[in-house]
Amino acid sequence: MDAFDLRSLSRFVTIAEHKSFRSAAKALFVAQPTLSKQMARLEANLGVQLFDRGRWGLRLTHQGELLLVRARRLLDDVNSLQEIVDSPGEVLRIGAAANATGSFLAAFLGQWLTHNRDVQIRFVEDGAAGLRERLLNRECDLAILAAPLPTVFDRRFLRDVAVLAALPKDHPLAGTDEPLRVSELAHEPLLLKGEPFIATELFNALCRQHNIEPEVVCESSVGQTLAALAENGLGIAVMADTVDLRQFDLPKRYICSDDGQPLTFTLFAAWHKQHYVSPRMQSFIDGLEAHFTGARAEGPMTPPTTS
Repeated sequence: MDAFDLRSLSRFVTIAEHKSFRSAAKALFVAQPTLSKQMARLEANLGVQLFDRGRWGLRLTHQGELLLVRARRLLDDVNSLQEIVDSPGEVLRIGAAANATGSFLAAFLGQWLTHNRDVQIRFVEDGAAGLRERLLNRECDLAILAAPLPTVFDRRFLRDVAVLAALPKDHPLAGTDEPLRVSELAHEPLLLKGEPFIATELFNALCRQHNIEPEVVCESSVGQTLAALAENGLGIAVMADTVDLRQFDLPKRYICSDDGQPLTFTLFAAWHKQHYVSPRMQSFIDGLEAHFTGARAEGPMTPPTTS
């Protein structure tokens, strides 16, 4: 059975659990017509009707009930088989944004891997939407994701993330560390990470809310590239505060709405509820949560609010 069939079975299970195409599509972060077409193809391939639709809503046919039992069993077997193949010398596939490894996972990995030397970490890099889809398709075992998350994912809270502006050293807005209101950026040349990244999505949404058309002069998926451009006076870099900027001499100000609300989002370690959690993966999850709990105890990780 190829990856497409496994994905179809996984989505079939989600629809059955939600008893609604609309709710399942929302949980899976896919368009409802796409989900409907995929189930129509699955029914055509199997030669049976899986769903009854009527005034009562959506329910499984007898064939659908039989498939649900077997689909759950098959998906569990596939996950278990993958764990057997990966051991010994287990491989953990971690989904994360391109900057996440060096910016805020490196310190934890440096500690955890010294005690788990037979484990190999393989990073699957993508933007926010891509990582959700990769985790749903079991292309990674665990992913660092921002809320909201599909209900088919289990999660552990890691940290709140703030969106900041990294400014050229001699910029007129660089004279204070007070939160920077978005209207102050209305006519400034901006350096952004692109739409797949949560910080950029939130910033663009805030601009639309305030009727601001951002003047973007450059986009890059690498935060350090934007920081280097800002350091050379090409604009103001907008990014999450998880990007490692220690090598740059850049004043930083957190971004807020014009009524003083900080621009933030929440990061979780997430994994599919149907995915087998091996002892090593459980150790990784527990260790990652403990690492960020310790970091929070050392000092605040969220921006100040304006008065």
